[in-house]
Amino acid sequence: MPPHPSLEAYLRRATRGLWGKERRLVRAELEGHFHLRVDELCLSGLSPEQAALQALAELGSPEAVGAGMRGVYLLPRLWPPLGLLGLLLSLALLWPKALPAVGAIPWQLDAPGTALPTLVGLEAVSAELEQQGVQIGRIRIWSVDLVELPLPSGSLFARVVLQNDREYLPFDDLVRSAAQAGLSFRLSGWDHPVLQVGGITLRLRGPVDPYSVYAYLARRSVLGVQAGPSLFRSRGPCAYRLRVGDPPGTVYALLLPQARPEVGIGPDGAIQPALEPRVADVAPVTAGGWLTLHSRSLEPDLSRALLVRMSGEAEAGQMGYQAVQPGPIKNLGCSR
Repeated sequence: MPPHPSLEAYLRRATRGLWGKERRLVRAELEGHFHLRVDELCLSGLSPEQAALQALAELGSPEAVGAGMRGVYLLPRLWPPLGLLGLLLSLALLWPKALPAVGAIPWQLDAPGTALPTLVGLEAVSAELEQQGVQIGRIRIWSVDLVELPLPSGSLFARVVLQNDREYLPFDDLVRSAAQAGLSFRLSGWDHPVLQVGGITLRLRGPVDPYSVYAYLARRSVLGVQAGPSLFRSRGPCAYRLRVGDPPGTVYALLLPQARPEVGIGPDGAIQPALEPRVADVAPVTAGGWLTLHSRSLEPDLSRALLVRMSGEAEAGQMGYQAVQPGPIKNLGCSR
Protein backbone atom coordinates (compact mmCIF):
# COMPACT_ATOMS: atom_id res chain seq x y z
CA MET A 1 0.00 0.00 0.00
CA PRO A 2 1.45 3.42 -0.90
CA PRO A 3 2.50 5.71 1.95
CA HIS A 4 0.82 8.95 3.00
CA PRO A 5 0.61 11.24 -0.10
CA SER A 6 2.73 13.98 1.49
CA LEU A 7 5.24 11.39 2.68
CA GLU A 8 5.46 9.82 -0.79
CA ALA A 9 6.52 13.14 -2.31
CA TYR A 10 9.03 13.62 0.50
CA LEU A 11 10.47 10.11 -0.04
CA ARG A 12 10.90 10.67 -3.77
CA ARG A 13 12.88 13.87 -3.15
CA ALA A 14 14.92 12.44 -0.27
CA THR A 15 15.98 9.31 -2.20
CA ARG A 16 16.77 11.00 -5.51
CA GLY A 17 20.14 9.72 -6.70
CA LEU A 18 19.94 6.46 -4.73
CA TRP A 19 19.19 3.16 -6.43
CA GLY A 20 18.31 -0.43 -5.66
CA LYS A 21 18.89 -1.70 -2.14
CA GLU A 22 20.12 1.64 -0.82
CA ARG A 23 17.02 3.46 -2.06
CA ARG A 24 14.73 0.83 -0.52
CA LEU A 25 16.58 0.96 2.79
CA VAL A 26 16.37 4.73 3.11
CA ARG A 27 12.68 4.75 2.11
CA ALA A 28 11.84 2.03 4.64
CA GLU A 29 13.64 3.78 7.49
CA LEU A 30 12.16 7.20 6.73
CA GLU A 31 8.65 5.79 6.41
CA GLY A 32 9.02 3.74 9.60
CA HIS A 33 10.19 6.72 11.64
CA PHE A 34 7.43 8.88 10.14
CA HIS A 35 4.65 6.51 11.24
CA LEU A 36 6.22 6.01 14.68
CA ARG A 37 6.37 9.78 15.24
CA VAL A 38 2.80 10.25 13.99
CA ASP A 39 1.60 7.69 16.55
CA GLU A 40 3.40 9.56 19.33
CA LEU A 41 2.08 12.96 18.25
CA CYS A 42 -1.48 11.62 18.15
CA LEU A 43 -1.01 10.38 21.70
CA SER A 44 -0.14 13.97 22.65
CA GLY A 45 -3.49 15.18 21.28
CA LEU A 46 -2.86 16.15 17.65
CA SER A 47 -5.18 15.01 14.88
CA PRO A 48 -3.75 12.45 12.41
CA GLU A 49 -3.35 15.14 9.74
CA GLN A 50 -1.68 17.59 12.13
CA ALA A 51 0.60 14.82 13.37
CA ALA A 52 1.59 13.88 9.81
CA LEU A 53 2.46 17.48 8.92
CA GLN A 54 4.53 17.96 12.08
CA ALA A 55 6.33 14.63 11.59
CA LEU A 56 7.31 15.65 8.06
CA ALA A 57 8.53 19.02 9.30
CA GLU A 58 10.67 17.33 11.94
CA LEU A 59 12.31 15.15 9.32
CA GLY A 60 13.86 18.29 7.83
CA SER A 61 14.51 19.26 4.24
CA PRO A 62 14.32 16.22 1.91
CA GLU A 63 17.12 17.70 -0.17
CA ALA A 64 19.38 17.92 2.90
CA VAL A 65 18.52 14.37 3.96
CA GLY A 66 19.06 13.15 0.39
CA ALA A 67 22.43 14.87 0.12
CA GLY A 68 23.57 13.24 3.33
CA MET A 69 22.38 9.83 2.25
CA ARG A 70 24.01 10.06 -1.17
CA GLY A 71 27.28 10.93 0.49
CA VAL A 72 26.96 7.94 2.79
CA TYR A 73 25.93 5.35 0.20
CA LEU A 74 28.37 6.48 -2.46
CA LEU A 75 31.27 5.80 -0.08
CA PRO A 76 33.02 2.43 -0.51
CA ARG A 77 30.85 -0.48 0.60
CA LEU A 78 33.68 -1.53 2.91
CA TRP A 79 32.28 0.98 5.40
CA PRO A 80 28.67 -0.21 5.98
CA PRO A 81 28.53 0.99 9.62
CA LEU A 82 28.81 4.57 8.33
CA GLY A 83 25.59 4.06 6.39
CA LEU A 84 23.63 3.17 9.50
CA LEU A 85 25.20 5.98 11.51
CA GLY A 86 24.53 8.54 8.78
CA LEU A 87 20.90 7.48 8.49
CA LEU A 88 20.32 7.64 12.24
CA LEU A 89 21.95 11.06 12.48
CA SER A 90 19.80 12.33 9.63
CA LEU A 91 16.72 11.18 11.53
CA ALA A 92 17.81 12.47 14.94
CA LEU A 93 15.28 15.32 15.00
CA LEU A 94 12.45 12.85 14.46
CA TRP A 95 12.98 11.15 17.81
CA PRO A 96 11.33 12.86 20.77
CA LYS A 97 12.99 13.20 24.14
CA ALA A 98 12.60 10.26 26.47
CA LEU A 99 9.03 10.02 27.73
CA PRO A 100 8.03 9.27 31.34
CA ALA A 101 7.96 5.49 31.72
CA VAL A 102 7.84 2.61 34.14
CA GLY A 103 9.15 -0.75 33.20
CA ALA A 104 7.98 -4.32 32.88
CA ILE A 105 4.44 -3.15 33.48
CA PRO A 106 2.52 -0.16 32.09
CA TRP A 107 4.38 2.75 30.53
CA GLN A 108 2.94 5.71 32.44
CA LEU A 109 2.44 8.15 29.60
CA ASP A 110 0.77 11.48 30.31
CA ALA A 111 -2.08 10.66 27.95
CA PRO A 112 -5.44 10.29 29.76
CA GLY A 113 -7.90 7.94 28.14
CA THR A 114 -5.31 5.83 26.34
CA ALA A 115 -4.16 2.29 26.90
CA LEU A 116 -0.69 2.23 28.43
CA PRO A 117 1.94 0.29 26.45
CA THR A 118 4.19 -2.27 28.12
CA LEU A 119 7.88 -1.96 28.91
CA VAL A 120 10.42 -4.76 29.42
CA GLY A 121 13.66 -4.52 31.33
CA LEU A 122 16.65 -3.85 29.08
CA GLU A 123 19.02 -5.89 31.23
CA ALA A 124 16.70 -8.91 31.24
CA VAL A 125 16.07 -8.69 27.48
CA SER A 126 19.79 -8.37 26.77
CA ALA A 127 20.63 -11.42 28.90
CA GLU A 128 17.88 -13.55 27.35
CA LEU A 129 18.80 -12.66 23.77
CA GLU A 130 22.51 -13.15 24.43
CA GLN A 131 21.70 -16.75 25.29
CA GLN A 132 20.02 -16.99 21.87
CA GLY A 133 23.11 -15.66 20.10
CA VAL A 134 22.02 -12.03 19.65
CA GLN A 135 24.16 -9.24 21.03
CA ILE A 136 22.23 -6.00 21.53
CA GLY A 137 23.93 -2.91 20.13
CA ARG A 138 23.52 0.54 21.57
CA ILE A 139 23.50 3.94 19.88
CA ARG A 140 23.15 7.36 21.50
CA ILE A 141 21.82 10.27 19.44
CA TRP A 142 21.76 13.50 21.39
CA SER A 143 19.56 12.77 24.43
CA VAL A 144 17.99 9.62 22.97
CA ASP A 145 19.38 6.14 23.55
CA LEU A 146 18.49 3.43 21.04
CA VAL A 147 19.17 -0.28 20.99
CA GLU A 148 19.52 -2.46 17.90
CA LEU A 149 18.69 -6.14 17.78
CA PRO A 150 20.62 -7.42 14.73
CA LEU A 151 18.74 -10.42 13.32
CA PRO A 152 19.43 -12.41 10.15
CA SER A 153 16.21 -11.12 8.56
CA GLY A 154 16.80 -7.48 9.57
CA SER A 155 17.38 -5.33 12.63
CA LEU A 156 14.85 -4.25 15.24
CA PHE A 157 15.21 -0.87 16.93
CA ALA A 158 13.75 0.41 20.20
CA ARG A 159 14.15 3.42 22.42
CA VAL A 160 15.60 3.17 25.92
CA VAL A 161 13.43 4.77 28.58
CA LEU A 162 14.14 5.30 32.27
CA GLN A 163 12.03 4.74 35.38
CA ASN A 164 13.43 4.83 38.90
CA ASP A 165 16.95 4.80 37.45
CA ARG A 166 16.32 1.55 35.56
CA GLU A 167 16.32 1.10 31.79
CA TYR A 168 13.50 -0.43 29.78
CA LEU A 169 12.45 -1.02 26.18
CA PRO A 170 8.92 -0.36 24.88
CA PHE A 171 7.53 -3.71 23.75
CA ASP A 172 5.46 -1.83 21.17
CA ASP A 173 8.68 -0.46 19.63
CA LEU A 174 9.99 -3.96 18.96
CA VAL A 175 6.76 -5.14 17.33
CA ARG A 176 6.29 -1.94 15.31
CA SER A 177 9.91 -2.12 14.17
CA ALA A 178 9.35 -5.65 12.87
CA ALA A 179 6.13 -4.64 11.11
CA GLN A 180 7.54 -1.47 9.56
CA ALA A 181 10.66 -3.32 8.38
CA GLY A 182 8.42 -5.84 6.59
CA LEU A 183 9.69 -8.79 8.63
CA SER A 184 7.81 -12.02 9.26
CA PHE A 185 7.04 -12.60 12.92
CA ARG A 186 4.65 -14.27 15.32
CA LEU A 187 2.95 -12.62 18.29
CA SER A 188 0.85 -14.85 20.52
CA GLY A 189 -0.76 -14.71 23.93
CA TRP A 190 -2.26 -11.90 25.94
CA ASP A 191 -1.37 -12.14 29.64
CA HIS A 192 2.11 -13.44 28.78
CA PRO A 193 2.81 -12.37 25.17
CA VAL A 194 5.47 -14.17 23.14
CA LEU A 195 7.22 -12.47 20.20
CA GLN A 196 9.07 -14.67 17.71
CA VAL A 197 11.04 -12.94 14.96
CA GLY A 198 14.25 -13.62 13.07
CA GLY A 199 15.03 -16.81 14.96
CA ILE A 200 14.67 -15.32 18.45
CA THR A 201 11.92 -15.69 21.02
CA LEU A 202 11.07 -13.03 23.58
CA ARG A 203 8.70 -14.08 26.35
CA LEU A 204 7.23 -11.41 28.58
CA ARG A 205 7.01 -12.17 32.26
CA GLY A 206 3.78 -10.51 33.10
CA PRO A 207 1.03 -10.32 33.54
CA VAL A 208 0.96 -7.35 31.18
CA ASP A 209 -1.63 -5.65 28.99
CA PRO A 210 -0.66 -5.84 25.28
CA TYR A 211 -3.77 -3.90 24.20
CA SER A 212 -1.84 -1.13 22.46
CA VAL A 213 0.37 -3.42 20.39
CA TYR A 214 -2.56 -5.56 19.21
CA ALA A 215 -4.55 -2.40 18.44
CA TYR A 216 -1.65 -1.22 16.29
CA LEU A 217 -1.41 -4.53 14.42
CA ALA A 218 -5.17 -4.65 13.87
CA ARG A 219 -5.21 -1.13 12.43
CA ARG A 220 -2.14 -1.72 10.25
CA SER A 221 -3.07 -5.17 8.97
CA VAL A 222 -6.85 -4.92 8.76
CA LEU A 223 -7.37 -1.29 7.77
CA GLY A 224 -3.99 -0.68 6.13
CA VAL A 225 -1.17 1.67 7.04
CA GLN A 226 -3.00 4.63 5.49
CA ALA A 227 -6.10 4.25 7.68
CA GLY A 228 -4.54 6.60 10.23
CA PRO A 229 -2.35 5.90 13.26
CA SER A 230 -3.57 3.88 16.19
CA LEU A 231 -4.44 6.16 19.08
CA PHE A 232 -4.32 3.28 21.58
CA ARG A 233 -7.54 4.45 23.24
CA SER A 234 -8.58 2.57 26.33
CA ARG A 235 -11.70 0.43 26.22
CA GLY A 236 -15.11 2.07 26.20
CA PRO A 237 -17.59 1.71 29.07
CA CYS A 238 -20.12 -0.49 27.25
CA ALA A 239 -19.51 -4.26 27.24
CA TYR A 240 -20.79 -6.99 24.95
CA ARG A 241 -20.25 -10.72 25.25
CA LEU A 242 -20.42 -13.54 22.75
CA ARG A 243 -19.12 -17.04 22.35
CA VAL A 244 -16.62 -17.77 19.60
CA GLY A 245 -15.24 -21.15 20.67
CA ASP A 246 -11.58 -20.38 19.99
CA PRO A 247 -8.80 -21.34 22.41
CA PRO A 248 -8.10 -18.89 25.24
CA GLY A 249 -5.64 -16.18 24.20
CA THR A 250 -6.89 -15.94 20.60
CA VAL A 251 -7.14 -12.23 19.80
CA TYR A 252 -10.13 -10.60 18.10
CA ALA A 253 -10.70 -7.07 16.85
CA LEU A 254 -14.14 -5.43 16.74
CA LEU A 255 -14.79 -3.19 13.74
CA LEU A 256 -17.64 -0.70 13.76
CA PRO A 257 -18.70 1.56 10.87
CA GLN A 258 -17.99 5.25 10.80
CA ALA A 259 -20.89 7.67 10.31
CA ARG A 260 -22.36 6.36 7.04
CA PRO A 261 -20.13 3.76 5.39
CA GLU A 262 -20.93 0.14 6.11
CA VAL A 263 -18.28 -2.34 7.13
CA GLY A 264 -18.12 -5.13 4.58
CA ILE A 265 -16.06 -7.82 2.91
CA GLY A 266 -14.92 -7.74 -0.70
CA PRO A 267 -15.05 -10.60 -3.23
CA ASP A 268 -11.58 -11.77 -2.19
CA GLY A 269 -12.57 -12.01 1.46
CA ALA A 270 -10.62 -8.90 2.47
CA ILE A 271 -12.13 -5.99 4.34
CA GLN A 272 -12.75 -3.04 2.05
CA PRO A 273 -10.60 -0.05 3.14
CA ALA A 274 -12.92 2.35 1.28
CA LEU A 275 -15.64 1.53 3.79
CA GLU A 276 -13.61 3.25 6.51
CA PRO A 277 -14.51 1.14 9.53
CA ARG A 278 -12.75 1.78 12.81
CA VAL A 279 -11.20 -0.62 15.30
CA ALA A 280 -13.39 -0.22 18.38
CA ASP A 281 -11.65 -2.80 20.57
CA VAL A 282 -9.25 -5.71 20.66
CA ALA A 283 -9.54 -8.47 23.24
CA PRO A 284 -8.53 -12.08 23.94
CA VAL A 285 -10.77 -15.11 24.13
CA THR A 286 -11.16 -16.34 27.71
CA ALA A 287 -11.88 -19.78 29.18
CA GLY A 288 -14.86 -21.49 27.60
CA GLY A 289 -14.46 -19.63 24.32
CA TRP A 290 -16.02 -16.38 25.56
CA LEU A 291 -15.12 -13.00 24.13
CA THR A 292 -15.92 -9.69 25.86
CA LEU A 293 -15.62 -6.54 23.75
CA HIS A 294 -16.18 -2.90 24.59
CA SER A 295 -17.56 0.12 22.78
CA ARG A 296 -17.84 3.81 23.59
CA SER A 297 -21.37 3.96 22.23
CA LEU A 298 -24.43 3.07 24.28
CA GLU A 299 -26.13 1.52 21.25
CA PRO A 300 -23.60 0.74 18.49
CA ASP A 301 -25.02 -0.71 15.30
CA LEU A 302 -23.90 -4.27 15.95
CA SER A 303 -25.83 -5.46 12.90
CA ARG A 304 -23.10 -3.87 10.79
CA ALA A 305 -20.21 -4.86 13.04
CA LEU A 306 -17.44 -7.19 11.96
CA LEU A 307 -15.37 -9.47 14.11
CA VAL A 308 -11.83 -10.11 12.95
CA ARG A 309 -9.76 -13.00 14.25
CA MET A 310 -6.07 -12.08 14.27
CA SER A 311 -3.93 -15.02 13.18
CA GLY A 312 -0.85 -14.08 15.18
CA GLU A 313 1.30 -14.78 12.11
CA ALA A 314 2.73 -11.81 10.19
CA GLU A 315 4.20 -12.03 6.70
CA ALA A 316 6.11 -9.04 5.34
CA GLY A 317 4.98 -7.02 8.35
CA GLN A 318 1.25 -7.66 7.85
CA MET A 319 -0.56 -9.88 10.35
CA GLY A 320 -3.06 -12.27 8.83
CA TYR A 321 -6.71 -12.08 9.82
CA GLN A 322 -10.08 -13.69 9.15
CA ALA A 323 -13.40 -11.87 9.17
CA VAL A 324 -15.97 -13.70 11.30
CA GLN A 325 -19.73 -13.22 11.28
CA PRO A 326 -20.74 -12.41 14.89
CA GLY A 327 -23.10 -14.83 16.60
CA PRO A 328 -25.65 -13.82 19.25
CA ILE A 329 -24.29 -10.87 21.21
CA LYS A 330 -25.32 -10.16 24.80
CA ASN A 331 -25.37 -6.54 25.94
CA LEU A 332 -23.79 -6.37 29.41
CA GLY A 333 -24.62 -2.70 29.87
CA CYS A 334 -22.44 0.36 30.40
CA SER A 335 -20.50 1.55 33.42
CA ARG A 336 -20.05 5.28 34.00
